[in-house]
Amino acid sequence: MGVRRNNLFAYFRRASAPEAYKYLMLLLPGGTSFPEYAADKEYLTYKGAPFRLFREWARRDAAPLTTDSELATYHQRAEEDMRAENGDGTLFQLLLDYARHNLRFDDGTPMVRHDDLLGWQDITTLLGQDLLVCAFLAKKDTTGTPRVYDFTWPAIIPSDNAALRRVLEKGLAENHAHLFAAAQYFDLTWSALTNFYEEIDGIAAKITENLNDDPQDLSAKDWRLWLRRAALLRCALFGGPAGRDAGYGLLRSELKAPDAAREYPNRIGMLRNKFGFRFPEYNQPYDYAFTASLARDNIGHPNRALAGERHFLYMCFRGVFTGAFGGAQRQMFYLYLLIKSRFRGELVHSNRRAGFDNFARFHNRNAIIPDNSMYGGERICLAINSTLRDGSIKSLELRVSPRAKASENIINLEKIVSAQDSLGRSGKRRGSPFNVRPANGAPVPKNPEQEFFFVYHLPKGKETPPKLSDTLGGGLCLTPRNCRERSASRDKVLAIAEMLNRYRRAWTWIRGIDGCSAEIGCRPEVMAHAIRFISNFAPNPPVKSVLFVEKRRPPRIGKTFHAGEDFLDLVDGLRAVDEAMLFLNLGRGDRLGHAVALGLDAEEYYRRKASKITLRKQDTLDNLTWMLCRSAELGVRVKQDLDSRLRGIAGRIAQELYGGTEMSPEKFDLHNYFRAWKLRGDDPYAYFSGGYKSAEKQNRGILKHAQEYMDYALNGDGEITFCRNDEVAARLCKAYHFFGKVRTEGNKICSFAVAEDFVALARELQAAMRRRVSDKDIAVETNPTSNKLISTFGRYDKHPIFTFYSRHLDKAAGPQLYVSVNTDDQGVFSTSLRNEYALLSRALELVPDAGGAERYSRPQIRDWIDDVREMGMSQTFPAT
Repeated sequence: MGVRRNNLFAYFRRASAPEAYKYLMLLLPGGTSFPEYAADKEYLTYKGAPFRLFREWARRDAAPLTTDSELATYHQRAEEDMRAENGDGTLFQLLLDYARHNLRFDDGTPMVRHDDLLGWQDITTLLGQDLLVCAFLAKKDTTGTPRVYDFTWPAIIPSDNAALRRVLEKGLAENHAHLFAAAQYFDLTWSALTNFYEEIDGIAAKITENLNDDPQDLSAKDWRLWLRRAALLRCALFGGPAGRDAGYGLLRSELKAPDAAREYPNRIGMLRNKFGFRFPEYNQPYDYAFTASLARDNIGHPNRALAGERHFLYMCFRGVFTGAFGGAQRQMFYLYLLIKSRFRGELVHSNRRAGFDNFARFHNRNAIIPDNSMYGGERICLAINSTLRDGSIKSLELRVSPRAKASENIINLEKIVSAQDSLGRSGKRRGSPFNVRPANGAPVPKNPEQEFFFVYHLPKGKETPPKLSDTLGGGLCLTPRNCRERSASRDKVLAIAEMLNRYRRAWTWIRGIDGCSAEIGCRPEVMAHAIRFISNFAPNPPVKSVLFVEKRRPPRIGKTFHAGEDFLDLVDGLRAVDEAMLFLNLGRGDRLGHAVALGLDAEEYYRRKASKITLRKQDTLDNLTWMLCRSAELGVRVKQDLDSRLRGIAGRIAQELYGGTEMSPEKFDLHNYFRAWKLRGDDPYAYFSGGYKSAEKQNRGILKHAQEYMDYALNGDGEITFCRNDEVAARLCKAYHFFGKVRTEGNKICSFAVAEDFVALARELQAAMRRRVSDKDIAVETNPTSNKLISTFGRYDKHPIFTFYSRHLDKAAGPQLYVSVNTDDQGVFSTSLRNEYALLSRALELVPDAGGAERYSRPQIRDWIDDVREMGMSQTFPAT
């Protein structure tokens, strides 16, 4: 990481907001009456900070340069940068300097220089892109150029790589995006808390733990206080550049005790009503910084919700660079930016922790936005219209959660589509292409290929221990594993089926089904029955064509499933991919979400784990059984010594789990157990009596379509029939699901060391599984930034997509998988679809060969990008 970026991190993200607050209280009128702030003479100011403070913040980002002497050079460089090139001698010059080196404008649209795209992604994930763009524009406009009035540039600035842009303009498909996390919900939340003082308490109450990696001087319990201070600072600063009275004397007392504030909360409301443009859709102002004069150039754009804060930042930077801001205002602005950047770290995935649980905490905070029509509408506008305003995106697949009732599902869909259609639209037929303007202002012709649609995703949930009330004598449970999630997925797909049967227009919007969220504790088997049913569902009677008399069936609901993303062991992730394929009957036209386990570097993975596996006993037994038996089926040779060791571990665990049950260990055989594993995609109740029982007798539902649902209780895959007739396998399947001892003992932890032969076998299994995926023509949805942050490989050039598909880059070794590039959660990861392609492109450009030169030529990289782009387009689930 460069020195400039390190210094920006230190002063605008790592720095202590309380230290900056102390100095501000001395600058405001009456500040000398607060001796508690005057006691410490080393303050953080808009002009910098003494080395002692700087060292505390910079050390974490400067590694491995961690000595005091080395950090002192960083500190000196920051001071020099503030004064260089006609610098104003303040920290704002650091932002301006970095922006000047990395931004350029093409026909009024900001673009980031491609050569520094990876560094730009790092720092703007932490600080946001608007801060740098607004600093650049404000300084530029003080040199005599016309002032900026259009603040609707893209939320994620594109790369200036013209050759890459020409490739992407051929057409892109977004095949994996979660609707409500696709909007810039940090920006919406920030607008809510700075414009509606009464919303701060509710927002702050939802921050129960700090997720960012910053020093804990702003702890979770302090957010209510500091968010109130941010709202007061913005209100006061809004008056500065325009010459309105900021009321600094009053502000000093309000900032010290914002809980007792009276004047400024009222002033915020008055500013909003006096200066804020009244949005006709909501009949109220959205932001006091979104003024009537601003509305002329911004109101019809899907990014309009971002324009008010951008305008505010721009005006504040103009105040700094023109000298209109005095010392107190500059310190207020700096403190405002510190609080904002730190709060951004609570909503945008920017910490250094890997794993799905960490990501889920960020993802779940997308619900922090106030629940009202204004913010809900703008959120949909940002997620859909702003994304599709990039004319290159021809297909936008959005994941949404189904509701419990058919009527609720159709109402929710209508709400989303209507909100999208009404914001900035005119004269458009719902469901038709978007009437939006590209960046150059030219109208976009109607294009039937440009559209959005929905995929319902069923959220996974971890297994809960069986209740005592759910057990019979002998420790037999009445309910199977993950009973709650099985019932919930059943009810949801039945509601979806009823909606599709009653509201035929829903076929226009619903094209797929997915199983999302955490994998650990919820295997693909849990949703197998539900997904098999809904993916084969046909309305009754079939849909009639408008133009023809004959009946026709709508296309089947497409299947995709999150698998091989979140796992505690690489082999466990491979097994999850296999289970998804087997239990959900995935085939041509279906997809796997993420599936990074198929392409991770096995040696590096186990080296990071110190060559040791620590898992639940149940997962260990399942993984070892799958590893040995599936290897034989896939033609992968297992060394005899390794085979004996792994069978010994599996046998000991089987004794601990099944000893004392009717399935005694002496009856246990690895191949019987493997066949029992294959039966897990069936409805567990088919084995409750101890052997296979026909599904027709297991109908426990009373809901509509329940009998049709039970028609898919058994896995129709051909290799399962033989297993189902194996009495021992059927009884093992019953024990797995319904024996309390097996479930309780299986949740206990065990560990064992792995040697090189185990790692080599895992690597060979990866290759064999990639061949299996390729042979079935199953596509893999990759999400580069999401995978980089959630998984453990940590770099774009290490992404498994380059293993999945290597044509044009290397001599193709092994099968070439059918892949696509997607965003997953644009708002969580601060990215866009174009940005994902650009990040991969730049990462490939930096890969060295054995001699240290560039390994891949630019034409090679463009050809690879173009292939992946085309594959993404061809993977779109078909319309009716």
